[in-house]
Amino acid sequence: HTVRVSSSTMDHGTPLLFDGLGRSVQGNWPDLVNGSLYIDVRDLPNGIYTIRILGEATQATGRFVKE
Repeated sequence: HTVRVSSSTMDHGTPLLFDGLGRSVQGNWPDLVNGSLYIDVRDLPNGIYTIRILGEATQATGRFVKE
């Protein structure tokens, strides 16, 4: 299961915490075209998740879509 969230404001290697629907998964923002982050997670439902940049107060909201 791969989920994707897009952002144009993240830097390569930025540590992130993805929270949503009582579930969370940590990952790093990779250096991908169009700022799309692909994470391999199991049983993570589609929905709106909060993207928290670890160590900072900044956060953004993104939609995870299984592909």
